[in-house]
Amino acid sequence: MFTFINDEEVEHIMQKFLKKPESRYAHERVAESLTLLVHGEDGLSMAKKTTKALYDGNLESISSLTLYEMQEIFGTKELTTLFLEPGETTVLDVAMKASCFASERDAIRIMKSGGFHINNERADAPNAEISDKHILSNNTSLLRVGKKRYYIVKWS
Repeated sequence: MFTFINDEEVEHIMQKFLKKPESRYAHERVAESLTLLVHGEDGLSMAKKTTKALYDGNLESISSLTLYEMQEIFGTKELTTLFLEPGETTVLDVAMKASCFASERDAIRIMKSGGFHINNERADAPNAEISDKHILSNNTSLLRVGKKRYYIVKWS
């Protein structure tokens, strides 16, 4: 009912789904078809990128995004540009420069309780130095406070 996929292809999809229901293959195919119908190729492409970035857990999927795509996916228009100072920039410095917290005291408390992430990895040591592992191949870092507050750092 929600797709223009022909009956033969629907039968094939259902057979594949029934063999392994936990794969959610049929759900994905209907979602793809409906997204394509409503939003077109560009919308489908963005939806796939969003799904990979949010649920894949793979940093490659985030680092392959453009700055605009990151802002769209993570719902933030805020962008901080920083210059990396090797051996001198700490996790706390980055969080404060990106305006993730109102005060250093809040930052340290939230970090130590596990509520701060850099590129989907918990950053619970405020004095840890920022290194290459914190910077994605697209020269960005994705900061997250709690579950839903995202900040993007562009490194120069």
